[in-house]
Amino acid sequence: MSYGTVYIIRNPLDVAVSASVHNGCTIEQSVKNLNNNKFALADKKNSLPDQLRQVLLSWSGHVLSWMNSPIPICFLRYEDMKLDSFNTFKKAVGFMELNKPDDEIRKAIDKSSFDNLQKQEKEKGFKEKSRKAEAFFRKGEIGDWRNHLNNTQVNSIIDHHKDVMEKFGYIKNGKSVF
Repeated sequence: MSYGTVYIIRNPLDVAVSASVHNGCTIEQSVKNLNNNKFALADKKNSLPDQLRQVLLSWSGHVLSWMNSPIPICFLRYEDMKLDSFNTFKKAVGFMELNKPDDEIRKAIDKSSFDNLQKQEKEKGFKEKSRKAEAFFRKGEIGDWRNHLNNTQVNSIIDHHKDVMEKFGYIKNGKSVF
């Protein structure tokens, strides 16, 4: 039984880049996957995948499926986790009804920082890393999509996901905020 979910949402423009590296596909294919309402991981019919099939839907479809869930949801933007870590994690701690003092929250943030996770992965590996990627914790940068996506790809993602991107503050007046 689940009493609630913490859902970490990230700008789909950055997701397109990260997913292409993680899944070992081109950015063009990654954009198509994000825009595909029937997208699933491990969906090949002609080979045995190394994991169970996971229906993800499009980026918006996935987000909306959780927004419409009957259980309580705490949405956290990845960008807020990076830019305002303490208040964002304090929100999650409150949602989970964990009575933790601020110093423990700060300590947990430090131990789970992107730099620390990268260091741990280099030292011990990371089970969820794709065999197709060099690392699971690649960059974690906000706005790195600007270095990788062309205008056609950006417009395709925004056209497919405009309403949900606006709802979560990723675009204003058709332009990316992050």
